[in-house]
Amino acid sequence: MMPDKPPQVAEQYRCEFRERLQTARKAAKLSQQDMADKLGMPIGIYAKYENRSLLPTREISRAAKLLGTTSEYLLTGEKVKHARYLMRDCIAATLHFMDEHAIVLPPESTANLALVLYEQFSKRNTPFDKATASMMLDMAVSNSSPKPL
Repeated sequence: MMPDKPPQVAEQYRCEFRERLQTARKAAKLSQQDMADKLGMPIGIYAKYENRSLLPTREISRAAKLLGTTSEYLLTGEKVKHARYLMRDCIAATLHFMDEHAIVLPPESTANLALVLYEQFSKRNTPFDKATASMMLDMAVSNSSPKPL
């Protein structure tokens, strides 16, 4: 059996977790009430988790998904998002952007655009967010010259 963490280390870990949870919630522009509603719990319970103690293990992954981050980030501070989730988000953002701006590209060009977005988020090592993705796509589209099909 492994020894327990010293109390000061455990407390530091809890503080860092609470800070990451709160920072991610605010970055997602959600209130504590929004999080409580989305997690299906009373506001008082969620506020307690965010302010005084860890979320139950079963709620960490649900909270991470709601906040557009990973359980790993909430637990350890690692900001790298799993590649498959980041790529999925980049493809969805690319398709949404193209639809919103009535842009029609061949499939290969669409894939390249999603890949550029993926590479940008990978370099930044930050959680994915739709506003930044839209800005990056806008810049990528405006900087590229149209190519004949």
